[in-house]
Amino acid sequence: MWYHDHAVGHTAENAYYGQAGFYILEDAQKNALNLPSGNYDIPLALAAKRYNADGTLWDPEANGETTSVFGDVIQVNGQPWPYLAVEPRKYLFRFLDTSISRSFQLYAEADKKVGTRIPFTVIGSDAGLLASPVDTTQLDISMAERWEVVFDFSAYAGQNVTLKNTGKVGADDDFDGTDRVMRFMVGNSVSDTKGNGPLPSTLRTVPMPPPKTGIDRSYEFMRSNGEWQVNGVTWADVEDRVIAKPQRGAVELWELKNGAGGWTHPIHIHLIVSQPSAPSFFLGGLLEANRFLPLFSILFVLLTTRANENSSAGLPNHQPHRW
Repeated sequence: MWYHDHAVGHTAENAYYGQAGFYILEDAQKNALNLPSGNYDIPLALAAKRYNADGTLWDPEANGETTSVFGDVIQVNGQPWPYLAVEPRKYLFRFLDTSISRSFQLYAEADKKVGTRIPFTVIGSDAGLLASPVDTTQLDISMAERWEVVFDFSAYAGQNVTLKNTGKVGADDDFDGTDRVMRFMVGNSVSDTKGNGPLPSTLRTVPMPPPKTGIDRSYEFMRSNGEWQVNGVTWADVEDRVIAKPQRGAVELWELKNGAGGWTHPIHIHLIVSQPSAPSFFLGGLLEANRFLPLFSILFVLLTTRANENSSAGLPNHQPHRW
């Protein structure tokens, strides 16, 4: 999970200034999978910022920016284009996009093999563990989204591996430095082999919702008069801003439409788990819920409300250095 300031009218501004972070949850089921842990379990919070000539952070509000701040400086855990010393073994990276406007299409290349993408394995998403690991060479992540990825550096001892961004994602503006994210400097020895074995073929059993026909609710996301709206309603409309009250445990089919044009943003709905119905979005073999919608598109999702599970929280004390 993650947290960020949610002050009405200042959410994006406060998140841009850094009021956001990880809230990592664990349980006995996940801990029994023998995944990389401790120093090999590393959170990576992505962001894109813009700076003034004197090195101070550019202020969107003071400069009258009300639409997007894509940023030309990529940060990871608050540091621009950092590097991280790693061992030639498996690591678990918990990716979070804390940007307020920028999405990423991440891939990795060894400096000695530029042009050849390095495969990695996705094991978790916003909704927790996937049913089984998914191998891919590209990770699409948009604002507020989370992914858990196992990366194996064993074949790259003594080399540098660079995490890059394809660019041209959605409606994002690209700059000279937005095609790279961070660098991993791979050492030559492994100090601990715990959690470095093969990944299990099954991570968990996912209770998929039963088949359902008939749309229960339709929502169109739009922008008008400089404000974001859902079905023509803004958050400031106190009397009308509660637009759905599904019963706990209910399964509903929702239609989500991006009719605004000129912007991309993930649709994430709190306290539920959703399953895309039609059309389906596949990226790198992953069927994704809560993806950003292409311009003038419609996505149908099945949503199930559920209760929180018992868990404990903890945050590894591990920070990349400046690259």
